[in-house]
Parts: sequence; C-alpha cells; structure tokens
Amino acid sequence: MPEGPFAALLAGKPAATPAQIRTALVSSSIDLGPAGFDTVTGAGLIMAGPALAALGVPAVG
Repeated sequence: MPEGPFAALLAGKPAATPAQIRTALVSSSIDLGPAGFDTVTGAGLIMAGPALAALGVPAVG
C-alpha cells in the first residue's frame, strides 16, 4: 500500500479505517496491466480525487 496517498486519504477523513482507505484506493485506481491486481502494476494508477470522493470527502476548489 502506498503510504503517501494513504496518508492523504486519512488526513481527508481521519475516522476512516485502513480497510476503507484501501478499498477507496483500489476501487478508484485505473488498471494499467492485466485485468485486476498483478505483481507489476498492483491495482494500477492511483487516482486520489476519486479515492477521496469514494470516502465521502467533498472536493475542494
């Protein structure tokens, strides 16, 4: 699990559990390699904005 994006999501929603953050990261990632998780690209490209939205954190801007 990448620590930087994990920390950013935890800062956005401090009450989120590690499992909720992992689910948000994986479900919002763009798959880059073979379908699903793989040993080269993992779950894919992390999309922090959609991951925050998946946790219910409102967009800023």
